[in-house]
Amino acid sequence: MKKEFSPSKLFYAFAIAFSVVTLSSCDNDDNSPLPPPSTGDVAGTYNGKVLITQVTPPAGRENAGEGETPKGQDVNATVKNDTVFFDKLPVDDLIISIVGKDKAEAIIKAIGDVKYKVGYKPALNTEKDSIYLAFEPKPLILQLPSTIEGGKDQTVTVTISSPEKGSFAYKNNQLKMKLNADEIKLADVVIPTSKVQFDFDMTKKK
Repeated sequence: MKKEFSPSKLFYAFAIAFSVVTLSSCDNDDNSPLPPPSTGDVAGTYNGKVLITQVTPPAGRENAGEGETPKGQDVNATVKNDTVFFDKLPVDDLIISIVGKDKAEAIIKAIGDVKYKVGYKPALNTEKDSIYLAFEPKPLILQLPSTIEGGKDQTVTVTISSPEKGSFAYKNNQLKMKLNADEIKLADVVIPTSKVQFDFDMTKKK
């Protein structure tokens, strides 16, 4: 008995075959392994807040600031080559502690944006869901313009330390780190001021 050729049956056969191949391909894609965690994953651009607080109040002001709730300031950072870069580090409080509020406004405006970078050594934690950052901060150098006409600019050296390791959490792409301004020198003379802590809480931009 002669069988008749049916184009429609051939079309359906191709359609079924194509569907099987496509589904198989999708299954393979879903099961493809994710790249293993790497310390380089912390690289990127971040924005968030920095909370600036006095760690040790100046002599005679042990109770200063009680009852006040410090407010975080907006901050941005870029992480690359095992270094955190700040294009605008909030240093207004440091300037005020050196020259006082009356002179600070003009000096802060004259200094402009303060750039700072801090290197680190990264390491994955045991669970491989976070990256620890051991910071290696260097002094922050500021050039304060003279408040006297014709006077010379003065160099301010701020000794920076890292009280604890920072961390990058994969779960929410969150970077946390702390830096302390331990000592301030104006023209090599130590300024009697309190230790200030910068507590950063930032999220990686997608």
